[in-house]
Formats: sequence, C-alpha cells, structure tokens
Amino acid sequence: MQEAVAAHDGVMREVSARHGGEVFKTAGDAFFVSFRRPSDAVLAACDAQIALAAQTWPPIGSLKMRAAIHVGTSEQRDGDYFGPALNRCARLLALAHGGQVLVTAAVAELLASEREVRAPLRQLGRHPLDDPNQSVGVSQVIIDGLPQDFPPLKSPGHPDAPLLAVLAFDNLSGDPETAYFSDGVSEEIRQTVARGTALKVIGRASSFQFRGASKATRHVAAELGATHVLDGSVRRSGARVRISAELIECANATTVWLDSFDRDLADVFALQDEIAAAVADAMKKTFAPPAVAQPVDPVAHDLYLRARELLFTGTREDRAERLTRRLRMLKQVVEIAPSFGRGWADLAYSRANCLRRLEPPPRGLTRNMVVTAAETALRLDPGAGAAYLALSLLEPWGRYREREILSRKALSVAPHEVEVLTRMSQLSLELGRVSDALGFAERAYGLDPLFPEAATGYAGCLNAVGRIGESAALFDQLLVRWPAMELVARNAIWNAANVGDWDRFEALAAGARERGLRGAALRVDISYRRNVRSPRTEYVEQILKLARDELARRGTVSLLTLITVYTLGLHEEAFQLVDQSSFAYMSDPAGPSPMAGAANLNPGSIFSPGAQMSRDVRFMGLCAKLGLCDYWIDSGQWPDCADEVPYDFKAECRRLAGA
Repeated sequence: MQEAVAAHDGVMREVSARHGGEVFKTAGDAFFVSFRRPSDAVLAACDAQIALAAQTWPPIGSLKMRAAIHVGTSEQRDGDYFGPALNRCARLLALAHGGQVLVTAAVAELLASEREVRAPLRQLGRHPLDDPNQSVGVSQVIIDGLPQDFPPLKSPGHPDAPLLAVLAFDNLSGDPETAYFSDGVSEEIRQTVARGTALKVIGRASSFQFRGASKATRHVAAELGATHVLDGSVRRSGARVRISAELIECANATTVWLDSFDRDLADVFALQDEIAAAVADAMKKTFAPPAVAQPVDPVAHDLYLRARELLFTGTREDRAERLTRRLRMLKQVVEIAPSFGRGWADLAYSRANCLRRLEPPPRGLTRNMVVTAAETALRLDPGAGAAYLALSLLEPWGRYREREILSRKALSVAPHEVEVLTRMSQLSLELGRVSDALGFAERAYGLDPLFPEAATGYAGCLNAVGRIGESAALFDQLLVRWPAMELVARNAIWNAANVGDWDRFEALAAGARERGLRGAALRVDISYRRNVRSPRTEYVEQILKLARDELARRGTVSLLTLITVYTLGLHEEAFQLVDQSSFAYMSDPAGPSPMAGAANLNPGSIFSPGAQMSRDVRFMGLCAKLGLCDYWIDSGQWPDCADEVPYDFKAECRRLAGA
C-alpha cells in the first residue's frame, strides 16, 4: 500500500508542477492544488487520470482518482487557502465517482473562451453544493480513452427533497430536573414524523445539540443542511401537558405552521401523532400513523422517557451500569402499561444489548426474555424497528442470512433511523460488502452528522473503500469538532495505520497525547500498531506463543489474533492456526460475540486493506469455517474483494462449500 501511495503522490506532484499548479496541502492521498487558470487545472486533472490509468497498482489492483475544479476568490494564510470557493469545491468532490473529473458551471463558462482545453464537457444538471435551496450547474470532463459513463452523482440532496430537523423543545415547566420530559416528548415527535411519513428527519444526536441562542434557523440550516425546522416548548403541570410547536422553512425563515395543544398526560402519544400529521400536511406529505395510539399510564410514560434519556447520557466507563439500570426501568414500564408497544420494543433491544455486549450479562437474563419482549412489541406495533434489531442482535454471529433478513425488516419500517442504518453498515462490513457498508454509513451520517458514531463510521468506510484522502479530511474535521473525544481519536489513528500512513499515525498519536487523551484503550491501540509496524523478534515470538496458548486453551483463536499473526509476516503460522481452530461458537446461540470484550473487533476487519489476508487463496479456508462461503453462495451477494483478488474467488468458494 505504501508503494502505491508513493507512486500516486509522484504522479500528482509531477502533473501539478507541469501545468503550473501549487500544491498547498495534502491529506492522506488527497491533493489540494491552486492554478492560475481553470484550463491549467483541467489539463492537470486529465493528465493525472491518464497517467494513473496507465499504471498497475499491486496489491490493490486499481486506483481511481476523483477530481473537482471550481473557481473563485480565497484568502491565503500560513501557506493555506480559505474561503467559500474551497468549501464549494470540496462539496463538489463529494459528488464524484472514482475516475471522474467534475467542474462547476463557473469553470465551464471560462473554459469556453480558452483554446488550450479541447476536452468536451457533459452537463450533469444542477446540484446543491452549500445552500440546500440553491443549486449549481455541474459538468463532467470527457477524457478520450477513459471511462465516460458513471452512476448518477452522489448528490446530498435536492431542493425538492425536504430535510427536517426536530429540535429539543424548550422546557417551560419551571424545574430543570424535568428537562428529560421535554427532550423525551421532542424525541417521540421526531420518531413519529420519521416513521409515519416519507420525510427525511435528522437524528437526535445532531438536532438536539441546538439549544437557546444556537436555535437560530439559519444557523441550524447551515450546520445540518436542513430545509425545515420544527421547534417548540413543553409545559407540564400535574396531570396536564401543554405543547406549542412551530414549523419553519429555513430558506426564508418563515413560519409554515404554528399551533398549541393542551392534553392529559395519558393522551401524549395521540398528541404526538396529531403534531406529526400537521407537520406532514404542512410539508405536503402523507402521514400514516405507525400504530393506533392508545392512552399510556403517565407513570409508565415518565419512566419510559427517563429510560430513554440514559441512552444519551453518561460515559463509556459507566455504560454497563446505565444499561442494567435502563433494563430495570423498562421492565417496570411494561408491567405498569402492558399494552405499550414502544416500551416492549425498547425492552427487547435493551435486553439483547445487555446479553450480547456485557460480560457477564445481568444475572437471570435469557434469550427467551428477548424473544418474548420483541414478539409482544411487534404484535402491538408491527412497525417497531427496534424489536427487529433486537432479534437480529440475538441471532448467533454466524447466522448471517437470518441476521440480514431481520435487519432489513427493521430497515423497511424505519428507513431513516440512524441506529438501523448503522447496524446495516456494520453487517455489510462483516459480509465483505464494503461498498454497501459505505452507502448505509453515508445515509446515517447525512441524517445525523453530529452523532460521533455515525461520523466515525462513515469516515472509516471511506477509508475501507480506498477514498483515503476524504477519510483523512473528514477525520480531521471530526477531531476539530470533538478534540477531547477518545472514540474519534482512536478511529482516526486506527485508520491511518490501516493504510500504512505512518507519518499521519504518529502525528495523530502526538496530537491525542497533547490533548490529554490517555485512556487505556487508546494507549493499547497505539502500542499495538507500533509493535506491528516495527516488530522486534521477541514481540513476534510472544504473539505467536500467546496465539498457540489461546488455541490450546479455547480450541480456537480470535480474529484479532489471526490478523495480528498474519500482519507480522507469519503467514504460514496464521493459516496453520486457521486449520487447527474451530469457529463453531460463531453459530452457537450461547456463544460469545466477536465484538464483545476488550478486542471489540468487527469481524469484517478480515477484509480490511491493512489485513491483506484476502489476497492469499488460503483465506478462503477461513471464510468457509466462518460460514461465509455458504452465505455468499446461497444469497448470491458476493464480497467486494471477489473481483479484486489474484485467484478465482467464487470457484474456490464453491469448491470449499461442496457446491
């Protein structure tokens, strides 16, 4: 990988210099270059595409560059450029596919008067690049001898596709301790609109960050790309609740709909449906309530909102305590209100999470308890996506087809829920379908860009598909937004190491240390990657001994252990471990989750660029033992690497599966 990156960088620097370009910044494999004239930029981009297409790129097979060109004024500071023109160019690049060169209408107009450029342009319509309510003409440069037909641009949206942000309604109850209630009601309204309409609704993690003065409509629109904002207030007094709501169109900051409602607390769910229906009507969308709203006991509803709030508070260290506390509260909810479908769905998902993620799980918790809660939820509310996710999480890891069917059922009833999209992305990674994983991650990030898990998941998928520069640039943005969040730092450092960008790895590690990030998991990650990068003989011997001891003790080795042994250059030893290991626990309902415990490793890591295992035909033996070969043959959905490895992947898969 390092050789490929070096060759790519050489091409980019040579063509940029040849056409008078100034490379003012790089990020991973991304180059930021300024030119005196648009024609120079287009010529350089075309020459770079031709040069890259003419080379071979072992071990990655092919390398496809995307280029975006825009013209405008900018400000130069400390050797870098800043300004709206660069932001627009970055957004244009996000629309392109590998091998494509895109220009804005402003560039196209200037090219028409410059004789040096004879490459024809293909108009691709108008697309929003900064303001979601204003679009810009985009054209593709046609390069003779190279692919000219690409899928539709990966447009983040269009003015006729509304994007709604439901903000946290203000708490007017006079007691700060009841903020959970106003937040909970706001979240329920958000979910009701998302489930009952075709509207895209931004996730809670992003929209609930705007409170007080930051709720200004234009600010929310600029940060989230929202076309509409739903805001309001909640006043609770005894057994009564008063909710005021206002729907605002962001483009003109005008009120589209405004109303107030007084109800008994027991009727709050019917009221949420009423508000969601009014919002849908105002935005000219059909509203179909996901289930008939029944009155809910106010005590049960209050407990339910408190339990939901535990999902969005606390730290990683107190996660186990919060999950078990939430479990107890939800059990009380359904005991008080046994016909409350959402309570049962959340209980099922909470039970499944505790059973699969906590070591040891809470005493007395069983699989049957998850199934009972999920089936009850679906009987009361067939659109309870969380119940399908719970059943999917409960399935043994190696029952890929069953997990996928259940996850897709969740997706069918909750297509715009970030949790569902994130789960689908993770499952796609496990099955080797990295491009599919990117698609789901991109949708999740688009709906909840200020949700750290969605943002880091999307950046990681960009890295996995080879869009290294974009991945690095996005991680840099996330580190600026969340400098003290270890999750972001760990993912950025891990992904830099995964593609062999060790200069960036060390810079990120140093930055984390300077910001005071010294968590045990982060320190282990950095130490592990440094040891694998420059292994000492005693370290290699120690790892191999630990792997063999693990095999003798458990009859198997973890996937992280296999990847480590292989990455250290012990290829023969790694596949000997595969041959001697049993992975039967992957299909055992009572077996451990590969993502539980300290390793917390997504099984899809065996397909990652850093692992490189898939390029060895013996890798198929591991896939067969994991049950992946059977899944691929039965489903007809092959991993991305099937067409990239130097052997007949599908034939070997069928041979090992006896098909």
